[in-house]
Amino acid sequence: MLGVIAPILASASVLFGVISQIRLIIKKQASDQVSLLPSVFAILVTILWIFYGFEIKNQWLAISSILNLICFLVLCFTIFTYRKKTEKIKKFKNA
Repeated sequence: MLGVIAPILASASVLFGVISQIRLIIKKQASDQVSLLPSVFAILVTILWIFYGFEIKNQWLAISSILNLICFLVLCFTIFTYRKKTEKIKKFKNA
């Protein structure tokens, strides 16, 4: 039972933080206060958790890690997308 509940709770806590960052970036239309590097490292760590979940044959760990991976990829895409817009706006204002 703990093998089911623990990955779901861990995934929910990670998803809460990632989704709130995505909401904040979209609301402000800027990602200059969010660093891309920790998100990239989080993707790498999440991939390792996915492999570990499959290795120990724990489907709940693998599934929750896959959901985390999707959210981290969306976060990186959002950071990258809104960083470009922020840089373009700054260049336009300075011109």
